[in-house]
Amino acid sequence: MKKLSTLFLLSLILLFGFHQGVYAATVGDSLIFPEEGWNRYDDTDSHIQYEGDGWFKSTNGTFYNGSETLTNDNKEKFIKFNFTGTKIRLITTVSIWKTQNYTLTLDGVEYPYTQYNKKSAFQAISFEKTGLPQGEHTLIIKTNGAIGMDAFDIDGILKTYNPDIKTTPDQDTPKDIGRAILVVTMDTGLEKEFDLSMKEVNDFIAWYEAKQAGTGTASYAINKHKNNIGPFSSRNDYVIFNKILTFEVSEYSTK
Repeated sequence: MKKLSTLFLLSLILLFGFHQGVYAATVGDSLIFPEEGWNRYDDTDSHIQYEGDGWFKSTNGTFYNGSETLTNDNKEKFIKFNFTGTKIRLITTVSIWKTQNYTLTLDGVEYPYTQYNKKSAFQAISFEKTGLPQGEHTLIIKTNGAIGMDAFDIDGILKTYNPDIKTTPDQDTPKDIGRAILVVTMDTGLEKEFDLSMKEVNDFIAWYEAKQAGTGTASYAINKHKNNIGPFSSRNDYVIFNKILTFEVSEYSTK
């Protein structure tokens, strides 16, 4: 009996370890510990700049390191910091009590962002951006409502906000990488293929993640570009969020 119990326990450990190794978290998932290749920084880190009156600390065992920085009035406020690396995740509480839309600017580009979700979750990924050029980046969040910050996962180091930083790709990075084949598989099994710039692909992913988090439009227009056959100035293919089964991005170089 003791031998069987030991074998059963070992099987559970191996099974759990296997799933931990293959699981990749996504926006909306709770992530108590950073995944391999990520470094976690707490909301209390001195490099993070909280601008405006009304910020306060809330303590709770469900927060990373036991606390979260919050505001819940409608006065304009900002969160600002810089970081190095190629990717970032914002770790926050998501709930129906959060304001539905904020303005998140990363290296001068605005992305849809919210912490609103009908299903509450602690230490959840509320924003993710990967594939950034290696270097230093600037992130700004503007809010006029309820927002909280628990932690940040990056693959570099957190730095003090500096608006003068201009991120450029590594010298070894080809400068003309920037296109991809996006294949969207619908729930009927139909595959829709698009040849797009990486900006268009990232815009699509940002829409999908925002909609998955509970905000945004139900459909998304994808430009058909070279498939624009006929006497038309443009042709767009509108994909419906709840009809998308999966999508695949195959990036390539035009060099």
